[in-house]
Amino acid sequence: MKLYCTLVSEMYKYSYGNYNPWEVPFKERESMKLTCARNDSAAAQLLLYSEEEMMVTVDKAPALYETYPVKTVRVKTSFEGLTGHEVTMNLVGLVRDDDGNYKSEVILREQRRFNEKLRVQPVWIEVKTSEETQPGEYTGKVKVYYSDLFGDEVLHKEISIQLEVMPAVLKPLHEGDFYLDLWQHHTSIARTYEVALWSKEHFRLLEEHLKVLKELGQKAITVIVSEAPWSGQWSSYYRTNASDYFEYNMVSIKRTLDGEWQYDFTTMNRYINLCLSYGINKEIEIFGLLGIWTMADAGYGKVIEDSEDAIRVRYLDEATGTYRYIRHKADLEEYIRAIDQNIADNGWQNLAKIVCDEPGDINLFKNTLGALSKLTSHMKFKVTICSLQVVLEDFEGIDDYVINLPLILSEEERIKEMRKHNDSTMSYYVAIDPKTPNTFLSCHLAESRVLPWLSYYMNMDGFLRWAIWLWPNDPFNYESYHYQKFRAGGTHFVYPGKNGKPLYSLRYKNLKKGIRDYMIFKAYVEKTGDKEAVYEAIKGIMKVDHLEQMKGAYRRENHEVLSLNYWDYEERVNHFLKAL
Repeated sequence: MKLYCTLVSEMYKYSYGNYNPWEVPFKERESMKLTCARNDSAAAQLLLYSEEEMMVTVDKAPALYETYPVKTVRVKTSFEGLTGHEVTMNLVGLVRDDDGNYKSEVILREQRRFNEKLRVQPVWIEVKTSEETQPGEYTGKVKVYYSDLFGDEVLHKEISIQLEVMPAVLKPLHEGDFYLDLWQHHTSIARTYEVALWSKEHFRLLEEHLKVLKELGQKAITVIVSEAPWSGQWSSYYRTNASDYFEYNMVSIKRTLDGEWQYDFTTMNRYINLCLSYGINKEIEIFGLLGIWTMADAGYGKVIEDSEDAIRVRYLDEATGTYRYIRHKADLEEYIRAIDQNIADNGWQNLAKIVCDEPGDINLFKNTLGALSKLTSHMKFKVTICSLQVVLEDFEGIDDYVINLPLILSEEERIKEMRKHNDSTMSYYVAIDPKTPNTFLSCHLAESRVLPWLSYYMNMDGFLRWAIWLWPNDPFNYESYHYQKFRAGGTHFVYPGKNGKPLYSLRYKNLKKGIRDYMIFKAYVEKTGDKEAVYEAIKGIMKVDHLEQMKGAYRRENHEVLSLNYWDYEERVNHFLKAL
């Protein structure tokens, strides 16, 4: 059997499709070195390629192809003398990108997979250490076997992994202070798994997904208190693949026979408490009261004519047994006061923030902000901004700014000055822009890892992305959504697993690695006081003289902006890790 295999870094992304010559797409190597601390992890990818079809399997799993006989390739990994550790091996699935090519992306749980000839099958190999793991150097063996149907296995190749475990013990990410804010889209989970919204089964699924957020060190809780605050992310303007991206109210509202309003906050409070139980406890973000996205021509405009904003609040009218929408400003104001009181009753007034996502009409934003300020006394305000005008206005009452990366790059000095006078949290985000660095399927995986590095370099508290699990209708087969305005992968870091447990992406894993790096930077500075050394290390992986060159007229390809070499990152982080 003509079988080729090699180890590559966790940053490697395989592309298959439009142009794949009849040649082995990699050079084989005999060994690889990885480094980690205790209570840490290190990962690599094994690439398998053959001129024949094959079944690929990991660990002890058998594998026969259901249609006709093909050879089986089995992968096994072990580390001699290493204690207090766990080794996992996962097949990596390919997902179709906007350009029609298939990119390695999803870390699968299935243990066997058919692989067509002349296509690479990546295998994710990860070793996790614990506090009990003894520091030192260990040798791991990745063994690749093959067999022909019921024939005996033959050892095809053995590749060595040299693992250095350093003495430092790292904290779990959820105990760190990197301010990660990945917005949660609850309806997407119910819709994808086809369960009733806010049902017992829905909450079981939500809990499974919150586990992956805790693993990253998520700090903020997403709460929706009106209907479709983003108006479906412009889906009404698309005639192909118009995926359902609507979000719905977590508060159940009823108007009784005697005309009284009743507000049931059970679902909202249950979700908040569930998040708190997983250590997601720094912030409750309230969406749906400020900066509602509108598309009046498609029907997504105002419901309450005398309201400043296009807030849509659905309720059950007990008199008629029908669902209706609040039509009067006074009724909306009563609802907002009830939300504010519910926050106070639960003791969440130091956590709750009403969020506005990228206000477009500054005058409308100013008026709505002023009106809400008079109705609420237990919630603060937060805004994501991509407009310099919002910065210049310096609106009173805003406690938290999250600034689009291109705006920071073009207005670096203004943002620095703004940062000096802001005692609250200030983070940054990427969305449909910039082209690089970003977290699209088309992006190099180094871009996911470098985002927390940039947060440190720009003196930001953390990083925000507008979705962790907002899936298009068929995320495994056709991930493209609103191309070219949106790009594939921009709406999620995990995939819907068959058993309700989300599947990690390679982008998730590399973002997680970048957050871990950030925590190492912080620990190093706390120990030595040498912040300049960290700045120099980060500047060392950048290929621009100053940050402004990353945007606008200076926009470049990713390899012109930052290093795509995995070892450049490892060398710098390991230098600080050794000092710990």
